Amino acid sequence: MKNYPFQNPELSPSERVRDLLSRLTIDEKIGFLSTHNQPVERLNIGEWFVGQEVARGLVKREQENPTTVFPQPIGMSASFDPDMMLEIGKTVGREARAYYNEDKRGGLMVWGPTVDLCRDPRWGRVEECYGEDPYLTGVMSSAYTKGLRGDGKVWATIPTLKHFCANNHEQDRGVDNANLSPRLKHEYYYEAFRRPIVEGGAYSVMTAYNDICHTPAVMNHDLKNVLKKQWGLGFIVTDGGDFSQNVTFHQVFDSHAKALQACLYAGADTMTDEFSFVQASARKALEMGYISESDIDNAIGSLLESRVLLGHFDPETPFDHLTRADVNTDADKALNFRACREGMVLLENDGTLPLNPEKVKKIGLFGANADCNLMDWYTGISSYLISVKKGLEEKGFDVIYDIGWDIVKIQAPNEKFIRVGEDGFLYADSDKEHADEFYWCLHDSIENGHSKWSNLKHVKSGKFVHIPENAPCLGKTEIYGWFTSETFHVDWDRRRGHMISDYLHGRQFCLDENQKVVCRPKQRPDETTAFYLECVSGASLRLNQLAKDCDVVVYCGGNDPEQLARECYDRETIDLPDVQADCLCVLCSQNEVPVILLLVSSYPYALFPFQEIANANAILWTSHAGAELGHAVAETLFGENNPAGRLPLTWYACDEDLPNIKDYDIMSTKMTYRYFDGAVQYPFGYGLSYSKFEYSNMQTAVTSEGVRISADISNVSDRDGDEVVQVYYHAVSKRIIRPDLQLCAFQRMHIKAGETVKFETVVPFAEFQFYDVSREKFCLETGEYEISVGASSLNLHCVRTVTIEGETVPPRDLSKEIRAELYDMQRNTEIYTNPLSGVTHVRGMRWDNSIIFQNCDLTGVKAVTVWASAIVQPQTITIDCNHQKLTEILVPSCDGYEDFRKLTASVEIDGCHDLELMFGEGVSIRSIQISR
Repeated sequence: MKNYPFQNPELSPSERVRDLLSRLTIDEKIGFLSTHNQPVERLNIGEWFVGQEVARGLVKREQENPTTVFPQPIGMSASFDPDMMLEIGKTVGREARAYYNEDKRGGLMVWGPTVDLCRDPRWGRVEECYGEDPYLTGVMSSAYTKGLRGDGKVWATIPTLKHFCANNHEQDRGVDNANLSPRLKHEYYYEAFRRPIVEGGAYSVMTAYNDICHTPAVMNHDLKNVLKKQWGLGFIVTDGGDFSQNVTFHQVFDSHAKALQACLYAGADTMTDEFSFVQASARKALEMGYISESDIDNAIGSLLESRVLLGHFDPETPFDHLTRADVNTDADKALNFRACREGMVLLENDGTLPLNPEKVKKIGLFGANADCNLMDWYTGISSYLISVKKGLEEKGFDVIYDIGWDIVKIQAPNEKFIRVGEDGFLYADSDKEHADEFYWCLHDSIENGHSKWSNLKHVKSGKFVHIPENAPCLGKTEIYGWFTSETFHVDWDRRRGHMISDYLHGRQFCLDENQKVVCRPKQRPDETTAFYLECVSGASLRLNQLAKDCDVVVYCGGNDPEQLARECYDRETIDLPDVQADCLCVLCSQNEVPVILLLVSSYPYALFPFQEIANANAILWTSHAGAELGHAVAETLFGENNPAGRLPLTWYACDEDLPNIKDYDIMSTKMTYRYFDGAVQYPFGYGLSYSKFEYSNMQTAVTSEGVRISADISNVSDRDGDEVVQVYYHAVSKRIIRPDLQLCAFQRMHIKAGETVKFETVVPFAEFQFYDVSREKFCLETGEYEISVGASSLNLHCVRTVTIEGETVPPRDLSKEIRAELYDMQRNTEIYTNPLSGVTHVRGMRWDNSIIFQNCDLTGVKAVTVWASAIVQPQTITIDCNHQKLTEILVPSCDGYEDFRKLTASVEIDGCHDLELMFGEGVSIRSIQISR
């Protein structure tokens, strides 16, 4: 077989890519535009698949392909331990290589981590992210991606960050828009991606489904201008099916070929769509002259360079020896156990925890998450799973267990009750006494008699009712899948009873002529769909009776990651579901047995609208933490693990604290700890310990490297423990709105009982910068900065003020044409972007719209020019200077929103002032300029 220069490891990656591109025909090049790279046999290039999920470990969905399943990312982030994240990344990278060696066709361009910021806790994918703060997310994901990539010349994997950007709600995500000002983009949403690209190991990014400033995220020109040119990113891939959705969902074009042109122009390289469809679109785009061969070279060159970095064309790599024996080793299991332990967050404790094993012999273990170890969609297969129940039983405790759901018998429209036949199907031919019992697993709260997320679990067999085709029957004992056929809507009609339908298609339970329960297509309910779920054993009363014989009660609440909130589905409320709240209220109202609430959940809850829950003796939160969950919980309850996890996002007190989930402007909505000004349930960075720590002797000094900070941290208890020391700042001297508080450093420190250790760090000046829209760059402003050190964002023990010498932001220069989107403030406007050119304009959305440019140098100005359009009818733009009318500009009727006219008005003004442009609905402004 002939050897080519692109197969020579001694050449640079760019040299090898250039050689390979020179040898490929245009048809062969087109074969590399999708995630299913086509083989080129004449060059000894095999087929290649881009993509392999790694949110919490390598995701192999087949039972015969187990991997190490770590805690959900939100739980790993709660550890505040980047050193651990580095080791987890190394493990996942090694396991990816071990499986890759079996066929060498892909699985190394890994999809993860998800660094979308959780600015709203109702988001269905909270479990996948690292929290609400770009600094914490950036540091933790940087460490993970460094581990994933490795530190050798040949990279273990290519980490791909998800999903760029502003992907933080699920409902209508394929068509909805995130209106992001440049400052909001750069300071918040982009910053979470910048750090793992520039400082970590990420070399690829997956685009989001949503629009950003009214153009699909895959056509965001910052992919090319910022991620690639400024940050040095390698290649960019679309989310699943999103290339085709530019036509079918976004409808920004009616031609896939034209959409491909826009994607490539913006910087996207690889389309996650069926390869023949992508090839056909590319051929059409070439034929129509929308793209050139050089455009394709740019796109596939980025991808091919990554294949070179992975050693795909090398004769051998340092990873070729890895096999399945290197997957989920004893060391990996120990690391996984460490991750579970470090992510435990103690929220409340009146001294009941840790439990004394000498005094506690019988434990009442209640709740749906007590005897399971649940998977979310981005979970691999573990070779073992330890539930909370198993973890406690292994320690020798007598566990009194109850699943904590109401038990029902189901009466059918024929007034008979349901039994389960030998074939597993449901038949309505039993009397009540002999009818089968089912747990009614109610994952949401019943609103107006309606539950969207219910399961029916057969009490005797433990199997869930599901609908494989057209009739419900018993299925598996666990629920897992992209489409969950075990999920039902249950609607109460006071005239007819309960109507049960599947959540996917709305098919309704009814009876056939043999009294077998079958499904009919969705239609208006009637007497033939009238079932009745009769409660024969209420969960709260049953648990309360069981609790009387126990030394302590541990109620395991939380969520099932496959139900209610997940990819494609957001929560409608942050309240604890009614069934769990009812059980807890009853349990916490009795004063005989201590009650510990263990929340195993993917996201925060509002707990204290239910006043009785405040009487719980302790509250402990963990994510769905993988194989070692039960061991870690048991050790935490009994003090072998001293909890030191910290919340990576704010736990708000109630739904009323939350804005429209589709509003991404966290400054105006005052979301996240950076801007929120109300009372919270638990703040960002919060978590208790079995130890007690004191802070003292804080010192600060401004050096050439940044701000040097130190403090003494003392463990004043008799128990060794970890403390997560957190450093925040806020700008005292500021001209514009800046965060009330901003995390800029943290360190998880182990401190022995009675010892004092010194915390030391240097915060680089770059952490104190803000994005100056007037000059389109980050700026360190001269002024006073308040530095705080403490245990959470609302528990800051030491405060010092320092003066940092940076620069004084000069007056805004409008003598050159300035894009309207670079305003300082706005009212009722949104930014629109042309998908092909990337040119933006600001559009008025109501009758009273305005944009404000602050501190403008208007010395000697004689005229103001705007590039604007008016749709339908002529409109007036009124220009105010310091709240005084300066001039008006009449905008004629135009052919469309982007039919901009250059319009000039004469003015006489001097000095530095604010300019405000006020205009009505239908006016679009592209840019502004002054002349002297």
